[in-house]
Amino acid sequence: MLPSRQRMGITQAQKKSRAQGGGGQDITLNFDHLVTSRDYTGALALITTLRQAGDDAVKKEVRAGDVDLWTAYLQFHLGDYEASLKTLRAKREKVKKEEGSGHSDGDAKPHAASSASLSLSIAIVLYYLGKYEEAMIEAKASPQSSRKYRLLLHLSSKLNDDATVTEAFEYLQSKSDEVDNLLSIAAAHFDRYSFSEALDIYKRVLLSTKEAVAVNVFAALCYHLLEYQDVAQEILQQYMQHEKASLFSANLAACIISSERGGKEAERYLLDYLQKNDRTEVECGDLIGHNLAVFRGGSAGQV
Repeated sequence: MLPSRQRMGITQAQKKSRAQGGGGQDITLNFDHLVTSRDYTGALALITTLRQAGDDAVKKEVRAGDVDLWTAYLQFHLGDYEASLKTLRAKREKVKKEEGSGHSDGDAKPHAASSASLSLSIAIVLYYLGKYEEAMIEAKASPQSSRKYRLLLHLSSKLNDDATVTEAFEYLQSKSDEVDNLLSIAAAHFDRYSFSEALDIYKRVLLSTKEAVAVNVFAALCYHLLEYQDVAQEILQQYMQHEKASLFSANLAACIISSERGGKEAERYLLDYLQKNDRTEVECGDLIGHNLAVFRGGSAGQV
């Protein structure tokens, strides 16, 4: 499943983070904190400000990696995929010139990328833009990795390329000790409406990886679609105890409530969530607006 292609709004936690950092503290104090607290808007604004101050200021603050790659990362997480794609392509051209000249930037960071590895990042952004054929070309040009085959699995499913589906599936199965590979296989099952198969994998991951709390959401979603609403609600609550502000979880909880107690109860729950987290219907995107309209009509919503 893909997140919304609309830009993400600033969450209550992000607003709190900014408020705490605004009490006379230097804005350049903590790029790492902005990223960790998922204030991607603030982190991107900080990079822009530091670029205006010069390269030394940027390098001093953004220590853990390449600034161009951080910029693309932040643009991506803000849902500005076109900007992220433009940044990555410009970075690849720059790296190609350095590779062709036989030397690279002497101040290269630990996370500096090769032009070939950047192809995979570009492919991921193209995937989110829905440009699957272009993404397939870029992905196949990237070095061998589990991440590459996870993307190929989903791309080939979108393009009905059965040969590549089989190749990617077999590769990921051979490395099923990697949790991300298992989750990718589960997502592929989910996309094919094989909810029971996806659920089996999610349960396996939850048993073996205690810190994978977020997987409870996907397990709950499968139970909801399989019409085990009580179980879905119980499992979802295990995650919401950790992430009370999760919009996806709140939407799923509302859909479960709608299935059990009707649209009016679901509408009341979702509106209460929006109020508590200082969010609006418009900010939360089309899905929430659609579901609220559906709940008001007394029907089940979409997840």
